[in-house]
Amino acid sequence: MKRKRTKKHEAAQIMQNVPDNKAFWASNGSVLKNLGDLAMALEAMSLEQYKRHANYEKNDFCNWLNEVVRDEILAKELIHARNKESAVKKVRERIETLKGMLP
Repeated sequence: MKRKRTKKHEAAQIMQNVPDNKAFWASNGSVLKNLGDLAMALEAMSLEQYKRHANYEKNDFCNWLNEVVRDEILAKELIHARNKESAVKKVRERIETLKGMLP
């Protein structure tokens, strides 16, 4: 199976803020509108708060990334995050990759 690659115009779209009505409301009170917000919120979350959103039954972050942000690549990466620290690292790495694609 061929891995999907992000095109430059997609990188710009992924890095944008989502509309207010599509923001992610995290259990710690954070309101996320972009990948940077996601990285900061994950870092600030307690493990308990993180597990409310990402556990064996569901992964709210992956759903938001797929359906709203439209970043299938990061969504798939986060499914495999073993813990909060791994999730933060994957989000930070993705942000750097996308920034490198922008003019």
